[in-house]
Amino acid sequence: MYGRFGAYTDGLEGGDAELSEALRRNLFSETTPSDEVVAAIVMYVNQETLGLSIQSSSICQDGLVKFGSPLGNKGNDL
Repeated sequence: MYGRFGAYTDGLEGGDAELSEALRRNLFSETTPSDEVVAAIVMYVNQETLGLSIQSSSICQDGLVKFGSPLGNKGNDL
């Protein structure tokens, strides 16, 4: 768990290419996703990281964290 946490943190700090590689290794370890799928997940992770950064810590402590739809406006295109 801590290895993945570190890989995702490094990916978020290192940019989309590094995050893409971390996701390919950890999330898709037994399959080969298309570049489009990985790009969509990178976009979602970046979006949600920003969303979490503007939520108060009390929301997190109370278990009221809000996340966006993983499909965004794309519907079932992926």
